[in-house]
Amino acid sequence: DNLPSAIIVVNRDRRVLLANQMAVAFASKSKEEFFGLRGGEALGCVNSRTVPEGCGFAPACEFCKMRQAVMDTFEARRGHAGIESEMAFVDLGPLPVRVSTNYLRLQDQELVILALEDVSEQKMQEQIRLENARLRVAAEIAAAVCHEMNQPLMAISGMIGLLMMDGDIEDSTQNLMRIVKE
Repeated sequence: DNLPSAIIVVNRDRRVLLANQMAVAFASKSKEEFFGLRGGEALGCVNSRTVPEGCGFAPACEFCKMRQAVMDTFEARRGHAGIESEMAFVDLGPLPVRVSTNYLRLQDQELVILALEDVSEQKMQEQIRLENARLRVAAEIAAAVCHEMNQPLMAISGMIGLLMMDGDIEDSTQNLMRIVKE
């Protein structure tokens, strides 16, 4: 109950047998409502409500990484760690999550331990870091462009200064040179 991730234990039918407090809180349900439901139904996946059969039977369930990880864990009898996906929840909306599974055989019953972690804060921090990196690169490029543009401008300014020192230039030409120098 003290783990920061939502942890549930499901049987081969993907029905919840055990869950920690974080999983129950994540789903905004009571423990009585939570147990016996399939994983997506218990956690509040929007797709589990689109068909009468529930979790695992909606067209979108075919692409559900959480369902795929659980099913593969049962088949391969080995777990998966850190599968990232975005899931849509009834109360929370779309949410980036990290799913990990582990196979467990207990009293002739095959089970999967599923850990679900909300990674929205990490994704937001990653987005900020990438945006800062892009801004840093843009500032470096702008500085380089300014430097490169300054080189010919300095040459033009120097040439105009030398030409203006020559007293044998018409007033209209000197006026144009002063405008260009400014």
